[in-house]
Amino acid sequence: MKIHSLYYNDFAHLEKVFPQAVRVHNPITSQIGKGDIVIFHGGTDISSHLYGEVPSKYNQSPDHNRDTYEVDIYRHAQEVGAFCYGICRG
Repeated sequence: MKIHSLYYNDFAHLEKVFPQAVRVHNPITSQIGKGDIVIFHGGTDISSHLYGEVPSKYNQSPDHNRDTYEVDIYRHAQEVGAFCYGICRG
């Protein structure tokens, strides 16, 4: 099993829970397999265009590169049967 952490290389909180796991920082899709864990960390608001909405004046400026990367990773993870965990991104 591998744990894939997107954008943050902090695995300290997972050391005791998954001591045997291989940790991968900012994976490419081919590194993610069935049963792996993908962690999407918090950060700026996701672009509201991704879910068909118009940005409001309260939205933060989106990080389009990060949004595209994380959507690609998420879709691949779903296709191969990896587990996805998300932490708030607005």
